[in-house]
Amino acid sequence: MTDIFDSLKKTWIKGMEAVSSAASNLANNTKQKVNEINLDNRRREILSDFGLIAYELWQKGMELPKELNDLMVELSQVDEALNLLRIKPFLETTSAEDNHPTPEDEMPLLVEEEPAVQERPAETEEENQ
Repeated sequence: MTDIFDSLKKTWIKGMEAVSSAASNLANNTKQKVNEINLDNRRREILSDFGLIAYELWQKGMELPKELNDLMVELSQVDEALNLLRIKPFLETTSAEDNHPTPEDEMPLLVEEEPAVQERPAETEEENQ
């Protein structure tokens, strides 16, 4: 009878060790995933800061390689368009009161507009025959 209890005790201990090992592995995997997410977030912050610093340096007149310079010019145009869009409601209210033109004509176009499609006149029954 003691052999059965010893056997059950050993089986129960091995089961608890297996559960403990699985829980430990799960905790280690979770910790590793959290560390990976933290590093990935920090990488994004650094890249964002890098871009902001490069843009500020470009605005101050620092020479950048052509590829970066082209991106900075485009970014500057986007900033100008955003600023115009943001102040447009305020300008419209003051221009309506003062009869001044709105700055829509001055706003740079970032997307080329497609040419208008000319509609064909509807065919009459005489032309179909």
